[in-house]
Amino acid sequence: MRQSLARLLEGAIDYAGTFPPARLTLKETVGNYLRYRDGEDGWIMDRLVCPVGSLSELGGLLREAEPDPPAPITVIGSPAKGAADWKDALAEDRRSIAEFESEFEGLAELEAMETRLPNGCSVEEAIRALDSFESQEVFLEIPWTDGMQNALAELAEEGGIGAKARTGGPDASAYPDPATLAAFLRDALDMQVPFKLTAGLHDPIRHRIESVGAMAHGFLNVFTAAALHVEHDLTEREIASVLETEDPAAFAWRDDGFAWRGLSAGMEAIDEARDLFAGFGSCSVKEPLDGLAALGLLEAAQA
Repeated sequence: MRQSLARLLEGAIDYAGTFPPARLTLKETVGNYLRYRDGEDGWIMDRLVCPVGSLSELGGLLREAEPDPPAPITVIGSPAKGAADWKDALAEDRRSIAEFESEFEGLAELEAMETRLPNGCSVEEAIRALDSFESQEVFLEIPWTDGMQNALAELAEEGGIGAKARTGGPDASAYPDPATLAAFLRDALDMQVPFKLTAGLHDPIRHRIESVGAMAHGFLNVFTAAALHVEHDLTEREIASVLETEDPAAFAWRDDGFAWRGLSAGMEAIDEARDLFAGFGSCSVKEPLDGLAALGLLEAAQA
């Protein structure tokens, strides 16, 4: 149980403390990140998320903190209204990244770049525009539309760029239903497209958020659904059933894997799923950890 849960969630969180709803200062975010990373909760941490426009400030904070080892960073690209503006913004983002790497070498590693597909830009155009980010993993955020499957197919055909999808936000429309998210998980895994999720995944198990009027996905539901699909080649409906699960008792953790309502996934399936499922962005680390603790799973995961 301990090994399977830790393996499933190891390095699952990219910490995005400056983003809503937390909206912390960058100084607070950097302090939290380094404290989490270097403490007993570091097992669940991956990268620190920073908007490209804040890289200079980040460098100054890291120079004061002198992190050892250097902090791994995910850069969020500049927003843009349309394709032309976006391509200009990408050029400026490349310059900002290069300047940061030159000035703050040894303090941080800019490992990943994330950017949102702008209106009026095709995935094919975006892939060409992103080719120049050779030193970073790139994730293209794709909006939830009927063209998601085709977008993933284009990313799979080209290779080298992952997909990012949003699983929450300020209103109910930002939360994809289980069938929509299930189709995304199935297609990304089947097509071997690296992917990550962002927003709305603060709690382990699916639940209702009354203030928003929406059902929020649980991060345990999502990760276990991915591993179960790798193990059993589930249908979209079967994946959605895992995502819809609101009873924590439906999941059983063992030394060599886990089970969900009679279906099991072993360590190899967990590893294969996580090879593609990079994790999720969260403005909180405490909430996911508190959720695991409330289920009696946190000690098992840390062991």
